[in-house]
Amino acid sequence: MIPIFLAVLVGLAQYFSDSMQKLFMKHRQRILSITSGIILAYVFLIMLPELYKGVAFLSQLLFIYILIGFIMFYSLEKYIYQHTLPKKRLRELRESHTLVLLLYHVVLGIIFTDMIAESVFTTVLFFIPILLQSTFGMSSIKELHGSVTNNAYTKIFLSSSTLFGVLLASFFPIPSEVYHAALGFVAGALLYIVIREEVPSEKRGSPTTFLFSLACYTVLIILDWYFF
Repeated sequence: MIPIFLAVLVGLAQYFSDSMQKLFMKHRQRILSITSGIILAYVFLIMLPELYKGVAFLSQLLFIYILIGFIMFYSLEKYIYQHTLPKKRLRELRESHTLVLLLYHVVLGIIFTDMIAESVFTTVLFFIPILLQSTFGMSSIKELHGSVTNNAYTKIFLSSSTLFGVLLASFFPIPSEVYHAALGFVAGALLYIVIREEVPSEKRGSPTTFLFSLACYTVLIILDWYFF
């Protein structure tokens, strides 16, 4: 039940991301600074060590999935901008972004289901940055084209993608190889999202907030290591 509950919360965050971003417009850069600090701490201190354990299942090939997650968010958009006629570009960007977002959140649902069996606290630590990212970051529905976000049925379908991943993993047990491949994909995607879109650059964001959130989440992760 916990993975379903978490998936529903992520879905609600996606569905209402437009309203939430408008509500917190003045604080969006600060929120993104907090989110990026949390994600970086989680990726480097929990996800990458967990992936290192996964080498036993997939050997060094596991790290290819990190690259796949990273380049998927990057290469599709770059390819379309450089090789598509302007009239087709907007439609193809919309379609590719929507498909990548759909796949990303289905994979998140699969990870929620498998991770909860290991540790509830670790799952909550994973859930918090995902929730913030789904509300305010580039993986939110708000970042899609208006023709997608203005369609209630499409928004509901996309918002349900994490729940679909949970149900998929619940009815069809996921092998360890698939779980670690999914974890690698999400780790790569999160690294790209943070580095490209959210780590404060130039005059944007708040480096102090970024460092403070990173430090606080690091402390929580250390507590998870020794007490949970």
